[in-house]
Amino acid sequence: MKQEIRVNKQAQKMLHEEEVQKVIREAITFANAGHHFFYHTKPIGIGLSSRDLIEMVEKETNETVYGGYKCVSGNEIKFSIRY
Repeated sequence: MKQEIRVNKQAQKMLHEEEVQKVIREAITFANAGHHFFYHTKPIGIGLSSRDLIEMVEKETNETVYGGYKCVSGNEIKFSIRY
C-alpha cells in the first residue's frame, strides 16, 4: 500500500510569511531597546531554509535587517539591524 504525501503550498507560504513577520517583530523590539543585532532560532519543519528566511527578511525590510557574513551558527541566525 502506497501512501501519498501532499504539501499544501498555500499553507506553507503562510507559515513562511508568519516566520518573516516574527523576525521583523523581534527586530523592532530589539531596535527600540537600542540593540544592533539579535539571534533568531532557525526555522524547523516549515520547509524554509535559514538562507531563504534571511533573504525574505532582507527583502521585506529593504535590508535594514540583514544576516551578515557567517550569520548562521548551530540552531541560530544572527540578524543585524542597520539604523
